[in-house]
Amino acid sequence: MAIREENHVTIIDVIKKLTPGDLYFMASKPYVVEGMRLAGKSSLSHLVPGSNNRFLEMQVEDRYKLRLSTDGNRIISFCNCKNWSPHRSCHHVICAVSTVKKAVSPETLATLHIGEAYLKYLREALGLVGKSVKNLETEAAPQNLKPLDDKVNLIIEISDGHLNLMFRKSGIPLHLYTPTLPGDIRNFWFQTYYSSKKHLLIEEFFKTFGDRYPVLFKDRGREVLLSMDTGIEHRTGVHFDCSDNLVTISKTLDEGVDVSKRMFATEHYLFDLEGGKVERIADYTGWRLWNRVNELAAAWESLSGTRVERDFRKVVIPKEHFNQLQFQLNKADKKVIMEWARFSVNGKETPVFDAPPPLYRLHIRESGSNEGVMEASVEGVSGESPFGIAASAFWFFTSRAFERFSSSIRAKKRISFLYDTYFDIIRHKKTEGKKAIRSALKNPDFNKQRVRAEGANLLDYFVDKTAEGETLFLFQDGNWVSVPIDKKAEARILEIPYRIFGAEIFINAKAPGEMIIQKNALTESLPELYTRLSKAGAQLVYEDKPVEKVKWDFEMDATRSSIDWFEIRPEIRCNGEIVDEAEFEKAIMSGGLYEDGGILRIIDEESLRILTKVKDTRKRGEKGEIVRVPRLHILDWLMLRRDGVKVRLSPEDERIMGSLLSFEKIPHRPLPKKLQAELRHYQKDGYNWLAFLYEHRFGGCLADDMGLGKTVQTIAFLAGLKEGKVEARHSAEVPHLVVVPPSLLFNWEHEIAKFYLGLKVMIYHGKERKADFSGIDIVLASYDIVRRDIEVLKEQFFHVIAFDEAQAVKNIQAITTSAVRRLKGDFKLALTGTPVENHIGEYYSIMDLAVPGLLGEHEDFTSRRGRELPQEITRIVQRTRPFVLRRTKQLIADELPPKIETDIYLELTTHQKAFYNRTVAEVKETVEEAYRNKTAGQARIIALTAILKLRQICLSTRLLVKDKKESSPKIDFLIEQLQELRDEGHSALVFSQFTSFLDIMEEEMNAAGMGYFRLDGSTPVGKRKKLVGDFQASEGPSVFLISMKAGGKGLNLTRASYVFHLDPWWNPAVENQASDRAHRIGQKSTVTVTRLLMRHTVEEKMMLLKEKKTRLYKALLEEGRGEGASISREDFDFLIGD
Repeated sequence: MAIREENHVTIIDVIKKLTPGDLYFMASKPYVVEGMRLAGKSSLSHLVPGSNNRFLEMQVEDRYKLRLSTDGNRIISFCNCKNWSPHRSCHHVICAVSTVKKAVSPETLATLHIGEAYLKYLREALGLVGKSVKNLETEAAPQNLKPLDDKVNLIIEISDGHLNLMFRKSGIPLHLYTPTLPGDIRNFWFQTYYSSKKHLLIEEFFKTFGDRYPVLFKDRGREVLLSMDTGIEHRTGVHFDCSDNLVTISKTLDEGVDVSKRMFATEHYLFDLEGGKVERIADYTGWRLWNRVNELAAAWESLSGTRVERDFRKVVIPKEHFNQLQFQLNKADKKVIMEWARFSVNGKETPVFDAPPPLYRLHIRESGSNEGVMEASVEGVSGESPFGIAASAFWFFTSRAFERFSSSIRAKKRISFLYDTYFDIIRHKKTEGKKAIRSALKNPDFNKQRVRAEGANLLDYFVDKTAEGETLFLFQDGNWVSVPIDKKAEARILEIPYRIFGAEIFINAKAPGEMIIQKNALTESLPELYTRLSKAGAQLVYEDKPVEKVKWDFEMDATRSSIDWFEIRPEIRCNGEIVDEAEFEKAIMSGGLYEDGGILRIIDEESLRILTKVKDTRKRGEKGEIVRVPRLHILDWLMLRRDGVKVRLSPEDERIMGSLLSFEKIPHRPLPKKLQAELRHYQKDGYNWLAFLYEHRFGGCLADDMGLGKTVQTIAFLAGLKEGKVEARHSAEVPHLVVVPPSLLFNWEHEIAKFYLGLKVMIYHGKERKADFSGIDIVLASYDIVRRDIEVLKEQFFHVIAFDEAQAVKNIQAITTSAVRRLKGDFKLALTGTPVENHIGEYYSIMDLAVPGLLGEHEDFTSRRGRELPQEITRIVQRTRPFVLRRTKQLIADELPPKIETDIYLELTTHQKAFYNRTVAEVKETVEEAYRNKTAGQARIIALTAILKLRQICLSTRLLVKDKKESSPKIDFLIEQLQELRDEGHSALVFSQFTSFLDIMEEEMNAAGMGYFRLDGSTPVGKRKKLVGDFQASEGPSVFLISMKAGGKGLNLTRASYVFHLDPWWNPAVENQASDRAHRIGQKSTVTVTRLLMRHTVEEKMMLLKEKKTRLYKALLEEGRGEGASISREDFDFLIGD
């Protein structure tokens, strides 16, 4: 037997041996040609060798990052371009390999011409300077046995469990179409590989050719000459042994013989490298079971981050971790393992004992990464061994499943419906379950065949898996045991937290049965959770301790008082016994959960509700039996009487207690010393308010009017954290994140540099962006980028997260909103002058983002708000007022010039009027039919589309009839006004919501010989900055054409003193935002805002509808009362009616 060995093979060694023909095995011909072309242009740079030349890192074209390494036999590459894959090298890899090959072997690749100076640079980078070319070629050559390269060899390798075959002669690989490959090999290959004997290919090769073409097995630099022994057939097995607290699962052969390190196997052959033999495997069943264990170990290793000792022969894992692998088998597999597996303890063979059915529990733990959430998991317990629920049936409830679902299924409404249906169906027999699936998916949300089919497949699969009986193998109490698993029982336990907390708890779950629950929500629902689990026969466990429920009775004696204080003596009893101060304090801190004599107790629902209110009336950290509270704070305690709490006052105090609680002013704190801004008085108040919210671990919404400096107040707050003026809870290594519309990225960067140079800023964007924020104070990212990269960004913890123009996430159902809600941060701040535009559901979305849970669950909020009655709005305002700071421009009225708003009504042309009336008749019927036959959401979209056409006609019929040249009263009037303003030396902003109308305006401006700027959604971010700068710096009068969506917020355009709105909308907030691009601090002239409206059209009616929206806006943010509604069917009827 001949063995050839290579020691310490480097990547350079492998590249030296490379032949020109090998490049065509690495990539397709077009990539080889292009790679050689790049190499000829000296495109490789930044070459950095790894330790002992084990790998090389470099760049190609200064853009693409590459890494070349080796396993001793072949080149392993990586490139970050889109054309590279693990199985197909790209042209950049070919460029890198051929360039390095030319540097170490200059006489090769004769057609590749590279300058000597460049080759010298490469050799220096590789550490090869001073060595002759001859030495380079020979110094690392392995001292092998004389190669068998005078013949064609069949080379066998096993990679990732797969058999790789290659022919070679004289060191050069041969493919099937290489002329030097013998024809009999080629014929054999086609006749065998593409036949029923494919799995016997190696055996057939030996049978056909004997030793004419040597067969070599290649393993980590060694090549072993093989022969075929058909007289031996092996049976595979698996051995489970627990010794010295370690569980070892080994592959075995025949009668339990361990597999040698020098043995490799496929499903049909065993390669014995020590004996140089290839032998048959008659039955692979045992090793198939071993592969199952190995896969479980790999998955657990990845999930837990704990290293498991694994190779191709055995898995070694601590016994307490083995049980966490959840080695579960169905009935058929259990029968197989009992036949093919051997179990032992300390090397002594032992039987597998049958254990009784397990108990189940819900285990709650503190989250190690996020103080605002708790981690929970459904667990089975057999003896003293806990284990997770069946992965086969419940990975439906994990983040991995969410990633695999289509975007349609991932919609919250649909995924919740599927969960509801699943839990309902598992209570039925299998046949009834199938019928129930078909019936349930008649739901309107599953009308589309593709969505219905995906939903049906998911439910079919998981319902079937849940119905399967399984057995779990564990090692406990010194024995191997098999535990029967009832997956329907596991499902019933899992359903309980789902019904209480909703589908959101599974979105970030890493493993089946795990869930992430908001701490506040869990605290409020712990008693209910306990009750429902108990009814299901399951236990509630908190940090490894069982929980039991108790009832508390409350009584408060406040008969002693002074001028400024009340002394309250609380007396709380549990099951008739007085609760001492220590237990009370523990219960307050944990929301009703406390430890008593080694047992965790949880107070019942009613007691918890009272305790929550008692907690809110006590100052944090007070101790002792007597609670001393400011006199007016007694009102909070008196409110507890409604809940049955006895609160005793002296007769005199009972008579005089009737006023409301007054809150102390927010304390002032010093401003950051390095802040390069003179804050106005209200901006200082905003700075103090933000610091107050931060210190009390709240979030907030800074809702100042446009132009009042929300940005500079936020920068001052972040600077205060940096300088310690506001005591930070995290080190400077934890970055802040500011999420903004893409048009405002450069504006934030500029403002931070202007007001505080000490903050290091990174704009997270571009194709090659990386979430490495080391050394960064503030990360700037657009909402779009956050949406795309949320799976990366959600893993990063941020100190402060600010959402500028937060109305961008006003729709709680939108994908972008869902993404930003997954960001993890200590303190969240919404910045918006318009936290409500259409309805208070938008207000909820923004406030719940900044202060999660403040307004309760979204479903509860939606059901309560009804039609936005005044009393409901008042309740919402009272709840949110401490967390919303809004100041209007009246605060700086003396610092701003006047703003004059004018509505100009124009008449439709004769042709426009006829076109308009005809379109009204058409769309009216369409809208009415939509409301009759479509869902409310679909009908709303159809109605919006109809009104869109009418608005376009009001602008110009050319928007709908492209080739017809028709005059437009709005264009004619606007051109005349702009010419007059130009002559008077004034600049103007022209806003439209239709970029197609801006295209028409451009034509008319050019025809009139007028210069202009233009900005819309297609304008790159970098160019926007230049456009704004050029407009602001222009010496003469200018006109800026702007699309409402792209330029209606965040821009400073005080160069203009005239604003024109060409197409009104019913949302006053959006229009005001656009006007405030000019009417803001820095404006010196009176600002004139003109709306162009067409009489007797939808535009005239929109102005009336706008008044309604304005009332809602003022009610929520300025008056604290009022009513309003989003656009309803009645609104549409009004707009297109007679």
